[in-house]
Amino acid sequence: MYEAPIRPGETWFAARLRRHLGELIRLAVPTVISRFGVLMIAQVDAVMVGHAATAELAYLNIGNAVVINIIVACMGLLLGTLVMTSNAFGAEDYRACGAAWRRSLPMAFGLGLIGLIIAWQGRDLMEILGQTGDLAAGSGAVAHIMGLGVLPVLIFLTTNFFLEGLRRPLPGMVLMLLANLLNVGLNW
Repeated sequence: MYEAPIRPGETWFAARLRRHLGELIRLAVPTVISRFGVLMIAQVDAVMVGHAATAELAYLNIGNAVVINIIVACMGLLLGTLVMTSNAFGAEDYRACGAAWRRSLPMAFGLGLIGLIIAWQGRDLMEILGQTGDLAAGSGAVAHIMGLGVLPVLIFLTTNFFLEGLRRPLPGMVLMLLANLLNVGLNW
């Protein structure tokens, strides 16, 4: 295990705290940006649609509510990838790291398919939740289209959890920043 060198006049505790805080910031900042980026994609869509038409903005936000809840629930189910990977990495069992990721991919795929099926029932869900016919139809169509992205997002998230467990959060952050730039460009 790496120990931070003790600077002149610094206690052992202060050196260790400095090392831990540095490592925490190095890992946390890219992770926070990556998670924030997932939500920013929806936010950018809302801003862009809001400039065009208010009715479509309502459809988008209601339809997004379905898809975002699916993604957040699945994110929680896939979070074990991070826990298992980091545990194996800390034990220097690198085969177990890869095994955790390989186990998580079919789970992400299955959850993505379930999420897609739920999102494709968007209109029916909106009617059950009491939305009017027009709002149910419009937001259901949005949920149907946005549901196509659930599977790729879950594959990205489980792979990102794996990389974060290996103490490599930068690739996920970079991909999410690029996805947001692409989203802005395609929305324009």
